[in-house]
Amino acid sequence: IEEHLNNIHEKYVYSTSPSAIKEHLRIIREAKKNIFSTNVVRKERFDITEFTICSTKDRIGLLSDIVGTLTFHDLNILSAKVFTRRDGIAVDDIKIVGIVEDDVWEGINNHLENVLLKDLSMDNMIKNHRKYLRMKKKKKLNVPTSVKFDNKTSDNLTIIDIETQDRIGLLYLISKTLSDLSLNIEYAKIFTEGDKALDVFYVNDENKNKITSKKRLLNIKRRVTEVLSTQFI
Repeated sequence: IEEHLNNIHEKYVYSTSPSAIKEHLRIIREAKKNIFSTNVVRKERFDITEFTICSTKDRIGLLSDIVGTLTFHDLNILSAKVFTRRDGIAVDDIKIVGIVEDDVWEGINNHLENVLLKDLSMDNMIKNHRKYLRMKKKKKLNVPTSVKFDNKTSDNLTIIDIETQDRIGLLYLISKTLSDLSLNIEYAKIFTEGDKALDVFYVNDENKNKITSKKRLLNIKRRVTEVLSTQFI
């Protein structure tokens, strides 16, 4: 346990219960045998499904591949906590709206295996799925997008605060955009309040440094705002 806690962002220690840490350690042990491992807990009383995934090979774009798979299966993410250990092991806790049945999870695990182990292109999966999503009833974007940066709180990570309209595939949109900008997500917390999404990402660049260039920060803000002005993924 001590090795695990020393290897991960301090926010993990403050925001994760002892029982959840114990479960994460179990999943990490499984993932070390198979590269990734998952666990599902259905909470019918609250009509949510809690999904935990661990991957032993963190990389830029890992989060977008995971949440892209969930989006492909039409699952709506209520909230998420994303942690990456210093040794490259990623642990993601994701709460999904509704009770997800076994047959759906079987399909999700098959897709995750293809994406994480066999390099199946998530971009192609999402592109093929876009037509279906666009047939659904559109929701007007009433919440303006706000992107703010904090380079003071952390010594080696840039914090990006994003407030925007919640929608299908939102976390995929944001995480894919950040990965396209060569940003690595070390920690993230995603929260939904009505139609409003409040997302916080702790990121660094390809060399594990915070983003200090004003030009690059402006480009990140411009690109994220531009992407989130669209209706769908």
